Amino acid sequence: LRMNCIQALVVTVLSLPFILLTKESVSFSAIAACWFPLVFSGVLSMGVAYTLQIVGQKNLEPTTASLIMSLESAFAALGGWLILHQTMTAWELLGCGLMFAGVVLSQLPVGIFTKKA
Repeated sequence: LRMNCIQALVVTVLSLPFILLTKESVSFSAIAACWFPLVFSGVLSMGVAYTLQIVGQKNLEPTTASLIMSLESAFAALGGWLILHQTMTAWELLGCGLMFAGVVLSQLPVGIFTKKA
């Protein structure tokens, strides 16, 4: 939890100069107009989801955690398809399948594909 709080603080502090440099003016009314996306991405995404990710990874082996994390894009595409009803091309579906197959194959025991004499 401490790591998540420190990361959120660092990202916030490092983002502020870029906001001021890229926008002509930052007003309270502009911030108030987009309060929901700010709260959603700040609280739910960073506060809840990332914290749960850290807690969940605490008891995993590093190899297993990195393999699961490598599937993030495949899960995002699948979630967009299921929840947001986004369409996926055949190449995108094939890519998700290959990513998933690669993670599954990497977890199988080493000698499973070798012939025993």
